[in-house]
Amino acid sequence: MPLRHSLYLALAIFLATLTAGFAAERAPILFSNPLVRDTAAAPQLQALRFVTVDGFAPFSAFDTSGTLRGVHVDLARAICGELKITTGCTLQAVAFEDVENLLISGQADVALAGLVPAVQNRKNLEFSVPYFRYPSKFLVQKGKPITDGMVIGVVKDSAHQRMAKALFTKLKLTAFDRNEDALTALKAGTVSALFGDGLQLAIMQSEDQSLVCCELQNENYFLPDVRPDTLSAAIANSRSDVLAAVNAVLKQMAIDGRLDEIYLRYMPVNPLK
Repeated sequence: MPLRHSLYLALAIFLATLTAGFAAERAPILFSNPLVRDTAAAPQLQALRFVTVDGFAPFSAFDTSGTLRGVHVDLARAICGELKITTGCTLQAVAFEDVENLLISGQADVALAGLVPAVQNRKNLEFSVPYFRYPSKFLVQKGKPITDGMVIGVVKDSAHQRMAKALFTKLKLTAFDRNEDALTALKAGTVSALFGDGLQLAIMQSEDQSLVCCELQNENYFLPDVRPDTLSAAIANSRSDVLAAVNAVLKQMAIDGRLDEIYLRYMPVNPLK
């Protein structure tokens, strides 16, 4: 079979698997076929007004000096740089409940604020390709691979408990009221692994020296029907030029690895790898 046909077949199989349910991924998330560069030029814009929110670390939060920092801050700066907007690029932290109205009224162009598509906001908003996807992961005691019958900790009534029940039918699940209780059980050996938000687990591991006992597994798990797991930019549906420009830049940054670079400035590990 010619190489070109083999590549097309591999891509088709990947897309079919992703659509069918969940995927365990080792590669960084890409938003287009990395073998084909996006040749569409981004529309020329004279200015971009971004809004985000406080208290959304590591994506956007004020530090002790009153400076807004995080992935969203650097991402907005990178988008403006790629579009060669040198003087008309602004970013403002606002209340989450005001984000949609600011976009609709034309007081803001792009929201990097954790808005997710819904029936109600789809009437007025469009959403870019994802720039981040929350993976679910295992935090495992070192030297213990995941095997049938292993006792795994999850947080009670969480999306991850529902995911684990759907995906890992041969594991024994123990539910805890809080993450802290699950971590205590992991350190004590009552459970051999935790299943939860990969980013949260990575941050906890980096901040808790007693978790040197454990390591994050490489595999990433996604089950969108159970847990919405992507972050996208929100843009008023009247601004198709802004949407096209932001999409073009995000795709290229994913391919070039610049999104990974931004993640690693604020995250102890890149949870997408």
